Amino acid sequence: MDAIDIGAPTPTPLPDAPVKDFMTDAQWETLYALLDGVLPCITSTTSSDVKDKNSGILLSDTEFEALIDDCTAALSNPPPRHKIKEYLEFRPSQDENFRDDCLRSLAIVPQRNQLIKILNLLGGHAGSILLTGYWTP
Repeated sequence: MDAIDIGAPTPTPLPDAPVKDFMTDAQWETLYALLDGVLPCITSTTSSDVKDKNSGILLSDTEFEALIDDCTAALSNPPPRHKIKEYLEFRPSQDENFRDDCLRSLAIVPQRNQLIKILNLLGGHAGSILLTGYWTP
């Protein structure tokens, strides 16, 4: 008879994400652009891991290495340098799991219609002037 392992809990998988049709693709892209502003990736000028260098904070190689040194010094048991580099260069808005989490969160929020109105405003000319200083969204 096989022994049953009762020592470790079994994770419950998440259900499929709900349908995202309550917002248009343009509204989702506006939301992800705002999230990129709040959760930017940080990279160096010579990094080959980041495709769009205009989507985050770009540091010189010296500044980036100093930032990794600061992160390493601040932790009592730091991960390897390459893991810190991966963490800093990670762009959450391009991650499918992050997008699914956003979708799950917004699907159950009763105030999502208010968010949709704001995203419509920010995705148009008035929002473009407000966010970027340029008329073109």
